[in-house]
Amino acid sequence: MLFSSSFSEHSSAIVSLMHRTLHAILEHILPSASIGAGLAALCLVRYLKSPWRSVPPGPPGIPILGNALQMSSDQYWLKYGDWRKDYGSIIYLNAAGQPMIVLNDHKIAAELLDQRASIYSDRASMIVANEILCDGLLLPLARYSETWRRMRKAAHETLNKVVAHGLNDYQAKEALTLASNSLQDANGWGTHIRIATTSLMLRSLYAESPVSDKDDARLTHMDAFALRVTLAVPPGSHWVGILPWMRHIPRIFSPWKRNAEGWYRKDNKIFHDLFERVQDDIKVNGIEQESFCATLVHDAHRYRLTTHENAWLAASLYVAGADTTRAALEWWTLAMLAYPDTQKRTQDELDAVIGRSRAPTFSDMPRLPYICAIVKEVLRWRPTNPIGVFVSWPYLFDASR
Repeated sequence: MLFSSSFSEHSSAIVSLMHRTLHAILEHILPSASIGAGLAALCLVRYLKSPWRSVPPGPPGIPILGNALQMSSDQYWLKYGDWRKDYGSIIYLNAAGQPMIVLNDHKIAAELLDQRASIYSDRASMIVANEILCDGLLLPLARYSETWRRMRKAAHETLNKVVAHGLNDYQAKEALTLASNSLQDANGWGTHIRIATTSLMLRSLYAESPVSDKDDARLTHMDAFALRVTLAVPPGSHWVGILPWMRHIPRIFSPWKRNAEGWYRKDNKIFHDLFERVQDDIKVNGIEQESFCATLVHDAHRYRLTTHENAWLAASLYVAGADTTRAALEWWTLAMLAYPDTQKRTQDELDAVIGRSRAPTFSDMPRLPYICAIVKEVLRWRPTNPIGVFVSWPYLFDASR
């Protein structure tokens, strides 16, 4: 009887346990499994419908980060060139979930970025370099928008050949100053080039007085600004570029955001001061000096740009022009040192056409074909910008075409 009672109690306990287990499965586990299955199905559908499902070949990455760590090199364009040998002219990369296409062929790049510019005119989102450091208004990095179109129109029309020729005197004066400084201090040739290119851009854009020495505050600021933007552009330079959700982290926990916003406030004030000085000279003081910003002030009704947009358009042209001109002159100098025979032939042409009694001018260019060819060769040999700007791909093109 005792055994029977004990068995009955155990049976009841087992039945009760099974009942509770079944209830837990129905109430908790099955719904969770259904949700999980639903999410898995959703991911599968999105993957099957994704234009990135069929992508060009590319190097294998690692879980979560993809190819992000492989793209963090200072000379990442060399890495892209190496990958071309293994994967072809169109390469697919995954930077922590952010798809990227690398075009390693000039013909393909020209077809997509020039002939199909209406599709591929937009820029990839650069949270630090463009949105925070430049308020989204640095023209080479800005996203496609109505503001971008107005700024680009102003830059294109204001920098046409006729206007550019009007700035030839500035360039001639700075060239003479550069030559004189280099003769007096040959060891400081790099500093002299840096001073000359900054001075030229400031005079052309704002009709500023020339930069005379390396300690000029304008030179220090402009160099620092250009360097900050340049360093913030490459993939992997900031984690927020790889993990965009980090932009929503509060500022108190984001030193990178606080630093970038602080630099923006400082740079914004300086660029506004430079532009507004030109504007006040024309409108208040009646002072007229030819410059890019002066043209923007006179044609304000045509371009419909705000003071803020004008200030950053001029800053955009400084970034685009100063460093590239400086780099080209530095490579030219190194080329003349590395290839003395070429340097001698260049000097011989200059002496034969110009002589030693005066400096060459822009009007002499048609009679200096060898020198013009060497300038183009230096730009081909050592391009000032070895990689293009990252664009936004609205959909994946057919790589077979």
